[in-house]
Amino acid sequence: MATMINCPYCGKLTDPQLDSCVHCGGFLKKQGGGPQRKTSGASQTCPSCGALVRDGDIICVACGTNLLTGQKIAEERKKAVAAEPRSPATMIIAVIAAVIIVILGIVAIVLLTRDPVARAQKLDAAGRSTEAISLLEVHVSKNPDDARAQFALGRLFYGMGNYQPAAQAFEAALDADPANRQSGLFAVMSYGELGGDASRGEQIQVLEAMVEHDPTDAEALHLLGLARGTQGDYLGQVDALRRSLEYAPTDTEVAADLGVGLALDKQYPDAEQQLKSALSANPEGGDILAALGHLSGLRGNDSEAAEQLRTAIQQGTALENESLTRLGLLAMKEGKTPEARVFFSQARENGADDPVTVYFHAICLAEQGLTPGASEAFDELSRTSSPFATKAAIQLARIRLENQEPDRALEALNRVSVNLEGTACAEFQTVRGRVHVALGDTDTAMDAFRAAGKCDPNYPPVHLENGLLQVQRGNISEGVRELQRYLDLVDPEDPGVGASAVQGLIEQLKQSGQSEVPPTSASV
Repeated sequence: MATMINCPYCGKLTDPQLDSCVHCGGFLKKQGGGPQRKTSGASQTCPSCGALVRDGDIICVACGTNLLTGQKIAEERKKAVAAEPRSPATMIIAVIAAVIIVILGIVAIVLLTRDPVARAQKLDAAGRSTEAISLLEVHVSKNPDDARAQFALGRLFYGMGNYQPAAQAFEAALDADPANRQSGLFAVMSYGELGGDASRGEQIQVLEAMVEHDPTDAEALHLLGLARGTQGDYLGQVDALRRSLEYAPTDTEVAADLGVGLALDKQYPDAEQQLKSALSANPEGGDILAALGHLSGLRGNDSEAAEQLRTAIQQGTALENESLTRLGLLAMKEGKTPEARVFFSQARENGADDPVTVYFHAICLAEQGLTPGASEAFDELSRTSSPFATKAAIQLARIRLENQEPDRALEALNRVSVNLEGTACAEFQTVRGRVHVALGDTDTAMDAFRAAGKCDPNYPPVHLENGLLQVQRGNISEGVRELQRYLDLVDPEDPGVGASAVQGLIEQLKQSGQSEVPPTSASV
């Protein structure tokens, strides 16, 4: 082994057999060519940049040139690194890493391609909802038990306002995964958007399935109780709400709804106790107070009902329009038509369009001589399928008769489907007879009055109208009998029945016999 020496330039141990020091690059053997250092004087210049360097310096501090080799230190290092061969292990690791990255990318693409929900979500986000729906419809047709895809399909339909297929998709998701109650709640919401008795029946089925899976689901029980109530199943409503309250004993909303359910089932004492208990737990509950007001009205406690309803409106209640309508009905019951009209008008201004509010508001308008507004309301209501449609048509026909428009009065009556019994039938046929009298068709009018008498023999107006028509046709004895029957059925102290005028007409007919026939003038 050769003896190591100290480099004359840097002083570090190095191999004397080498041409240059491995540490600083200084030449260890005499060179025949290349850049030569100047040895005379205290300093010399760098061969690369011309800067002054001291005698004995190896590196130029100005540009970093090796004064022995003439190359910059950075370039030498780059060459050394470039010349250094990579180990086989390093090369293998690099190749494996590249392969892993490619595989991960391929797996991600495959997963995305195979996940229809992810693809549908991307399409929907890009505004291509129809394509997203088509994609999921194809998928669920082959995989009906894919709850996640069914739920995503329902969300897409719901977002587009297609509630029927949305409800069906959500229900399918619930069937596939009964533990996912969110699917059931969305199905209930979708059926709710559709409305109608059939949809409410579907809501009940979904909620019953949810409760069957989880009998302690207080929210589902609450909704089930409300849904049963809309179908008139008040006993079932009370049962569901009691069970809901069992699992959510502090929920005052459920407690109040239970009180309402008991009232609808005509369990009035229990209903009052339940509502008062709920009110004590929530004194500011305007909805509870409003429910109490309606209950008081049902029980005939009109003054208490009015006070509770007024207070509920002041406190704020979601039942404000219903409370205003009830206050209007109470005012009408007391004969306070102007006050009633104020309540009904306020409810209408709030957007109330239920048939009860519309009908009785129009009645108030008509009684106060505001016939244009009344006619418009009656006309609109008579064109609906509401239970008040026929009553509205009758009122509209009366107004048109007073305006000397019998043709239009008959048109109003003919637009409604008549399948009436009792007093409702008698009222309709009586007005119909009056219309035909005004049209000069007394034979048809007589048939209408006979039909009214069969529907309800104790309906006073038909006897008045028939009596006047009999007198007009010369049947004085029959006419007097009918008029006397009318007086027997009405309260003579009621100023609206015109008892004194009818009695006077009877006396006149008895005195004059058949020599004088008065004109018909019915307004009842």
